[in-house]
Amino acid sequence: MPNLLIVSENDLFKQDLVLQINKYALEFNIIDENSVADIVIIDEKVEQISSFAKKYSHCPIFVFLKKGIESPKEKDLIKYIQKPLSLNKLINDIAAGKDTDIKV
Repeated sequence: MPNLLIVSENDLFKQDLVLQINKYALEFNIIDENSVADIVIIDEKVEQISSFAKKYSHCPIFVFLKKGIESPKEKDLIKYIQKPLSLNKLINDIAAGKDTDIKV
């Protein structure tokens, strides 16, 4: 079961996302920052992407962007997703991410 780390300063959004993933994507284990992540979701911390990319270089990173914010060029294992987002599309994306052949 892949470990999924969700990083967000918006506690309500994070709680809702965790509830939705726990209900509709049982194949993921939601973890805290003290555990080893297989997939990372970052909510709106675009200015900190490079530090997250270094820390989690071994796994896919999904970054949520506010509506109207232009997506930076995707590179390596970083994928940008515009809000509002589709839970079904997100689950499909992270499911595809867990199968990514990662070369460290």
